[in-house]
Amino acid sequence: MRKIAALLIFLYSAAFGFYSQVADGGGLPGEYLNSFSVSARAFGMGKAFTGVANDVYAPYWNPAGIAFLNNSEAGFTLVSLAETRYSFVGCVIPLDLKTGIGISRFGFDSPLAEKTNSVGESLGYYQEKQSSYLISYAEKISDTFSYGLNLKVVFQEIDVYSAFGIGIDAGALISPVNNMRLGAVLQNILPASLKLKEETDRYPVNLKTGASYLFSDIDLLTTVDLSVIDILSFYKMTVRWGIGAEYHLKYWQDIYIRAGIDYKEAAFGAGISVLNVCFDYAVGISTFEVSHRASLTLKLGMPPSQQEKIIQEEKTALVKERAIIKLLSGSEQLFRDGNFTEAKKEVLKITEIDPANTEYKLFLSKVNKYIYGKEADDHYKNALKYMDEDNYDLADTEFKKTIELNPEHVEAKEYLHYNQARRNMSEKKYPEAEEELKTVLKINPANIKAKEALRRLLEVLDLLK
Repeated sequence: MRKIAALLIFLYSAAFGFYSQVADGGGLPGEYLNSFSVSARAFGMGKAFTGVANDVYAPYWNPAGIAFLNNSEAGFTLVSLAETRYSFVGCVIPLDLKTGIGISRFGFDSPLAEKTNSVGESLGYYQEKQSSYLISYAEKISDTFSYGLNLKVVFQEIDVYSAFGIGIDAGALISPVNNMRLGAVLQNILPASLKLKEETDRYPVNLKTGASYLFSDIDLLTTVDLSVIDILSFYKMTVRWGIGAEYHLKYWQDIYIRAGIDYKEAAFGAGISVLNVCFDYAVGISTFEVSHRASLTLKLGMPPSQQEKIIQEEKTALVKERAIIKLLSGSEQLFRDGNFTEAKKEVLKITEIDPANTEYKLFLSKVNKYIYGKEADDHYKNALKYMDEDNYDLADTEFKKTIELNPEHVEAKEYLHYNQARRNMSEKKYPEAEEELKTVLKINPANIKAKEALRRLLEVLDLLK
């Protein structure tokens, strides 16, 4: 499954890799809500976060992710880029085990620009400001599926002109298999419209999709995004992609190393989590610039219902652990007393509590060696007795039971073929007997009885020629 997931993510990103040469759609209304990254973590992962969306920045990437959060979180990002200041502030709050809400603001302030009249005389300075307020709601339909909505209020201000509009985003998140997430967001299903002076800017409808897979044995999160910008305008729509990874190091604190690439830049990042505070930093490198991101995330605790669930899970786990310890202890005492069968019955009770427990499996293996080892030896002795009495059928049955109980019993395998060779010779099936004796010598080239029997058989075959 891990290989399939990795291949899926690779093909998903590679299939549209050629679109890196397509125009990036810059200049569209609300572009800062599509091409920017409100968190250093996502930026360091190639802006591929639609299929992850598991922190306070989820409303920007995929509001459905809020439903899977256990803690209330607050997040802050402040970036200066080419004299333009971008900022984000937001928080998410789980209401119970299935629903959560969020409120956040993201916007930018451009540098001051000079106004001039028709003859070039200065009329002062003006500034452009854009901001978006997101009110988010998410609900978990099942343990593997959730949906989320953003009510988006956007503002734009240029000089003395200003406008605002209202839009809606919808997202979904599903986990089809363990450690995998697939996400999709339809931005501006109700498009916001802003009118400054005579022109009206209408936000485009965008489709964002993403997939992520966590290789839990090595704590490596891989993720990929594919977005179609302005999907209702066939000739103007553009495709954007991003792919990234996050490696989790557990030392004195949780440390994260990240790398990613998207349609216009490569990025690298790192993060550290101390208690309930996480600091993330990332740098992006493109043909035209080097940009930086820094984010601060605070975990503020769990809702009472989530706390009760965790406490109950811990109590249940503790009860199970104590029961397992008691059963293991009793089984070991029975084993020391030589009551192997009773020891086995006792340890098998652990399967009703925790079938995945490894300790009982190791102990059961040890018990079985004693039980089946002794039983196998008894069948082996009976087989040799029957073989000496030329009772080939009973000997054959006993040898096979020996091997069934102890597949590593080499002598039983050896004499099973020797017994079959003797039966074939008694029935004058000399070629079959020859093959059986040769098989015996493959298993044990030092078997004297088989060597002598094969020598006599070959003499008989020479006489029959």
